[in-house]
Amino acid sequence: MRFIVLICVFGFLYSCKDPNYPLQPQITFNAIRYDATSQNIIVNLNFTDGDGDMGLNENDITGKFDPDYVEVKVYDTTFVNDPQNPNQDKMVINIIDTISAITNINYYNYYASILFKNATGTFSECKDIPNCLTETLQNSKRVQAVFKKTYQLDSLFRKGSFGRYPRLGNEDRKSPISGLLTYNITAGALAQILKGKTVKFKITLKDRELNLSNEILTDSLKF
Repeated sequence: MRFIVLICVFGFLYSCKDPNYPLQPQITFNAIRYDATSQNIIVNLNFTDGDGDMGLNENDITGKFDPDYVEVKVYDTTFVNDPQNPNQDKMVINIIDTISAITNINYYNYYASILFKNATGTFSECKDIPNCLTETLQNSKRVQAVFKKTYQLDSLFRKGSFGRYPRLGNEDRKSPISGLLTYNITAGALAQILKGKTVKFKITLKDRELNLSNEILTDSLKF
């Protein structure tokens, strides 16, 4: 998944009295929708922060924000006839890609987990996403390969979609900020996998002092 961020920030640099926001980011749900043309899942959140230390730029990649890359082998499995045992197929494992994966969770500051609607009408977080989507994974080998590639990365933290939003507010001095954060998650092939599914997202933000915000749940979204 790829993320695009649009931000509207309100600072309070010249007000007589700054708002008394907590130092930990505070977020509330605003809106969610899926745009089929761009294949973007668009999530809007309202946020506040007492000292404005929210967001990471491209140069925030050292110290506690070091991505700490490792190489991950992405594989596909197929079953073929076993000449030595005609009554039993054998599994063949094919390496289809090698990915540099980020293992430091603090490299990210936007955390979204997917919750699936089940047969009883309730939503629950799926720890084994391929099994949650068994029937849709039969659709095409290309979708399966893309999904496996995405899932291999996610499985390092059993995460849904982690990303980054850029620095907000005024970096000259600490001051309260509030605003609207719009996150565009480019679903791509995952949109095909999720077709017919109803999901919600559980979202948390983090600031540069590694303070976690409260956790919010979006409205439901049907693909």
